[in-house]
Amino acid sequence: MNRPPLFTPPTLLNSARWRGMRIGLFGGTFNPPHAGHIHASDVALKCLGLDAIWWLVTPGNPLKLKSNLPNLENRMAQCQSLVTNPRVIITDIEKDLGTIRTFDTIKSLQHHFPMTKFIWFAGTDIAYQFPKWYKWRELQSLIPFAFVGRPTETVQVCQNSFRQNNRLCHSYPLHGIRPPLEKGHIYWLFSEPLVDISSTKLRSNTGYVCETP
Repeated sequence: MNRPPLFTPPTLLNSARWRGMRIGLFGGTFNPPHAGHIHASDVALKCLGLDAIWWLVTPGNPLKLKSNLPNLENRMAQCQSLVTNPRVIITDIEKDLGTIRTFDTIKSLQHHFPMTKFIWFAGTDIAYQFPKWYKWRELQSLIPFAFVGRPTETVQVCQNSFRQNNRLCHSYPLHGIRPPLEKGHIYWLFSEPLVDISSTKLRSNTGYVCETP
């Protein structure tokens, strides 16, 4: 049974509510949301000492085709029906920010929420794909990142742009600590079992279709 969130979703007018908080940013199309997203969020909450996580349900991913992407409202509703942790907040704030690229989103969030500490987290497969992202070199030094272990090939974990940047500080936090959420810090979260599930697999293996009006 879903529990109500501890906080109302963020808006461009309520930045004071988030003052001094540690917020994990989990971005994606969530097409569809699944247990792997829940697992990654749980790990991030435990290992990073976060106050809350924002699932940033994007209007569109510039690296993915939009032709078969269900509309934002349906994807938001699916996320809300799946999430039971009241510290995980579903938001479409990127729609209000007018952003779809992570670099632009983070810059805008830092502008509108200047007293909030943010960290962006994702699966380890994203670390390997990172050079495809817009302004990825600047992005590495703009915000701390965390990567939750996934059953990816070893090369994806060891040979990625974060590992090759000797200006970054790499750590492996465990449960119960509050590591500093400062830019230039990269956290590798490998203390939990790996979950082999993805939205891509769900769509291809089950013929998943999200109805759109």
